[in-house]
Amino acid sequence: MGKASVGSTAHPTARYPGFAEKLLETAKEPIVWAPVLAFLLVLFDVSIPSLLGHGLSLLGQASGGVALFASGIMLAAHKIKIDRIVLLLVALKNVIQPALVLGSLLWLGYEPPIRAEAVLTSAIPTMPIVIVLAVQYDVFEARSSSALFLSVIGSIFTMAGFIALTR
Repeated sequence: MGKASVGSTAHPTARYPGFAEKLLETAKEPIVWAPVLAFLLVLFDVSIPSLLGHGLSLLGQASGGVALFASGIMLAAHKIKIDRIVLLLVALKNVIQPALVLGSLLWLGYEPPIRAEAVLTSAIPTMPIVIVLAVQYDVFEARSSSALFLSVIGSIFTMAGFIALTR
């Protein structure tokens, strides 16, 4: 009697104990609320003091280097293993996502400057944040390292192909 049946009228969170707590816990993470806050600040054209803006700019410039450093450590810590899941992740990021963007923009009638920029932006290889999140949550660490490595190497060819397609 502990499980709710398919036709149950119980509240959705009653069927999944701990769901509301996990949702609240997730919302407290800066990686979730910071981009939402930044989006709202830009949307409402809120200007921040120049001293704070300068500090945040320095922090933003350093974060890329730190992410690359963390990626290098993860790549050194895990042997590159290629399996179907890693190949699927790389194909999704390097080929399928930009192909869908290209097809959508062609269908919608966008012209080359905007179309090329959007397609090439979506064709950028997997970002190092994937490894940071994998380590933080102790999930897919070796596969995310392998996917990052293959995505960066493969992007030499896939980005060249998408550049040729969008000219």
